Order: sequence, then structure tokens, then C-alpha cells
Amino acid sequence: MPTEPTQPTQSTQPGVPPLRPSALRIPGRAAHARRRAIMTWLKRIGLVAIGLAIIAGIAYAWLPKPVVVDVGTVRRGPLAVEVDDDGQTRVRDRFVVSAPITGNLQRIEIEPGAAVTAGDVVARIEPSAPALLDERSRG
Repeated sequence: MPTEPTQPTQSTQPGVPPLRPSALRIPGRAAHARRRAIMTWLKRIGLVAIGLAIIAGIAYAWLPKPVVVDVGTVRRGPLAVEVDDDGQTRVRDRFVVSAPITGNLQRIEIEPGAAVTAGDVVARIEPSAPALLDERSRG
């Protein structure tokens, strides 16, 4: 018994609404279009979220950083500060001191601005280390 395709215009069952042509669409297409629309909106929401995250990161980078400070209690008492460091002497008048020998100058022990009289020892010079003798120097 062959069945003929019928146009579903009226429902034969009581309580079921009649079919409309829009209801006769292929279900896969509607679901695919709905999925595509959802994916499009999810992509848009994702891009907006990434953009907001970038803007928030830039705003956080521009926030002022807290300053690190030393904290202590305040009380009255004597002030004792000790500075132990090498300094640099600034010379106003230059005098050339020459020696007829070569060597290494030791640290000068005279304080800057101290009076120097004739015959005082200003600097000490140690002899330099002897050079290594090679064949050419021996010859």
C-alpha cells in the first residue's frame, strides 16, 4: 500500500494546532542558524571581554605605586650618625711633584689642607715589581 505525501494543513487530532508552512522547515537548518547566531554573539562577548581586560591592565599599570619607607618610633635622645666611606678630594691649586725614579705611590697620609714645611715627607714611593727576563732582554 503506497502512501501518498499529504500536505499537513489540518491536524486530525483534537487539541493539536494546525501546522503552518514555517513549521515545515528542516529542523537542522534552524538549529544550525541558531548555533551560528549564538557563536557570533559569544565571539563578540569574548572580544569585548578581552578589550576590557586590556584596558583594565593599562589602567592598573598607570596606578601610582606605594613608596617604601622606614618606620620607627619617635623619641628624644642624642643623635649619633657615623659615615664610613671613601671620599674624593677636590684640588684647587695643582702642584706637580716629580721623582727621578719609577715605582708605585703609596697612599698619602697627610690630610687635605695640612701645612707642609720643607723637609716633610709628602709621599712614599715603593720600587716597582721587576719585569720578567726573556731571551731578548738577556741578550
